[in-house]
Amino acid sequence: MKLENQAVQVAKKLIICDTDLLTTKVYSEAYYQGWCPPLLSKYALENRYDLYLLTYIDTPWTQDDLRDRPERREEMFSYFKAALDDNNRPYVLLKGGVEERMKMAIQSINNLNF
Repeated sequence: MKLENQAVQVAKKLIICDTDLLTTKVYSEAYYQGWCPPLLSKYALENRYDLYLLTYIDTPWTQDDLRDRPERREEMFSYFKAALDDNNRPYVLLKGGVEERMKMAIQSINNLNF
C-alpha cells in the first residue's frame, strides 16, 4: 500500500493495480472458510479505487503458479463480484476475447474523469 500510495502521488493520470486489499480479503475468505484478518478487512474496506476491471470466466482456464481451483472458477468469480457489489465498488465486467476485453477496458478507463 505504501508503494501504491507513492505511485498515486507521482502519476500523471492513472495507475493500474493488479491486486488490491479487497482482492486479498476475498481470497482469504475463500481459502480460510470465511475468515479474514481483522486488520486486512478494515483496510480493504477503507481503501478505494476509481474503477475495477472484473474479468468473466468465459476464457479457457490456464494453469500457472498462482491460479488453482479450475473446477471452482464460477464460485470464485461470484466471490469477487459479490465483494464489489456488497461494497459499492465501481466496476466493469469484461467478457469475450482478448481484443474485446482490451477495448472495453480502455473505453471504461477513458470514461473516467481525471
